[in-house]
Amino acid sequence: GAREYAPIELRKAREKKEAADAAMADEKYSRAHRLTQEANVDADLARAMADVEKSRLALQEAKDNIEMIRTEATRTSTSK
Repeated sequence: GAREYAPIELRKAREKKEAADAAMADEKYSRAHRLTQEANVDADLARAMADVEKSRLALQEAKDNIEMIRTEATRTSTSK
């Protein structure tokens, strides 16, 4: 989901995770902690954006199906 619908946010989360790992290796623990928190927030944002996009697409599909049914119903009722 997030790879497809929120790739920028997901990339930011990965970059911050890598930066946090580097900070840990350099024993910069407060920086590592902050970057880890930011990476988690970015990952949550990516997940939420993906969920929103999936919901938007499902809603559009439902609307399209309703319109198709209405069109078919109109066609059927006028051909009798």
